[in-house]
Amino acid sequence: MHLHLLSSPGEDPLQDVVHAVAPLLSARTNPLVAYLPAASEVDQAAYLGLTEHAFSGLAQVELVDLVAHGLRDALSVLSRCSLVYVPGGNTYLLASRLRSTCLFEHLQSHLRADLPFAAFSAVTVLVG
Repeated sequence: MHLHLLSSPGEDPLQDVVHAVAPLLSARTNPLVAYLPAASEVDQAAYLGLTEHAFSGLAQVELVDLVAHGLRDALSVLSRCSLVYVPGGNTYLLASRLRSTCLFEHLQSHLRADLPFAAFSAVTVLVG
């Protein structure tokens, strides 16, 4: 299991996250990062550009928006991704969204099957 649980994303947007997962992504052909910002009440896509910039040259980034698109779209992205990246936020909100969409069990299954996962801050509590 490849879990990268950090206290913060690092300076120069997400440098610690990107540094931790770069070896995994660079070993893949056409890597895809599933960006799952479900722990925040801020517009789900608000930080998409920042995330795409941070992973630029390393991997494509695809937004997993549980609020707007639900489980089917999330499972589609999970089946194709090389890494799940969940930024920090509200642990209780994340748990609620993952459970209400039934993504929690699917995510557990993918992680146990060796899908790399990177997260920071409050998300690490849920993963723990």
